[in-house]
Amino acid sequence: LQEDLIDDESKQVLANNALGALKTAESLLRSLLHLSKMDSGLLEPEIKNFAIQELFDSIENEFTVSASQKGLKFRIAPTSVMTTSDKSLLLSILQNLVANAIRYTESGAVIVLCRRYQHMLMLEVRDSGPGIAPDKQEEIFKAFTRLDHKAGDGVGLGLAIGKQAAQLLGHEIRVRSRVGRGSCFQVIIPRYVETVVSEKASPVAIG
Repeated sequence: LQEDLIDDESKQVLANNALGALKTAESLLRSLLHLSKMDSGLLEPEIKNFAIQELFDSIENEFTVSASQKGLKFRIAPTSVMTTSDKSLLLSILQNLVANAIRYTESGAVIVLCRRYQHMLMLEVRDSGPGIAPDKQEEIFKAFTRLDHKAGDGVGLGLAIGKQAAQLLGHEIRVRSRVGRGSCFQVIIPRYVETVVSEKASPVAIG
């Protein structure tokens, strides 16, 4: 329909609105299915060792354009560390956090990084958005919660899915935020350290 109405601006707007509504409905159904699988225990994590940079590369490919379209600086700090987790679920958590950061940040930057935290790792998604009031920082993890209904086309399920996925994996998700100063979402995950087993020299027979 969009292609057929390319020369009719008023009908093109209607087609765009219809497409936007369909995309929102598709996103809602996909998110509900994801939540349902986790609630029912049908989603079994596949735990393995992998490099955090693999997730960061996917995030960079997915969100660089959308951040640029909003005029935001989007930076991902390279890392060489590894973790032990479900790669797909952990990527889903990061995707939801970064998508939210870009959606609610009107100017400034969104930064993704990984740093050591005690004997663990901490993934951080920082933004220069409007921030979240202290009394709302728990509420945002509830399904269908959106603090700013003017911001984009989200359905209010991203953080709920992220929180539940983190619980399923035994990870911890936190938020630090100040109104007018931005937010920092943190995911605490295991750190994988490869152990090198040295072979002991075989005894030499003397005879």
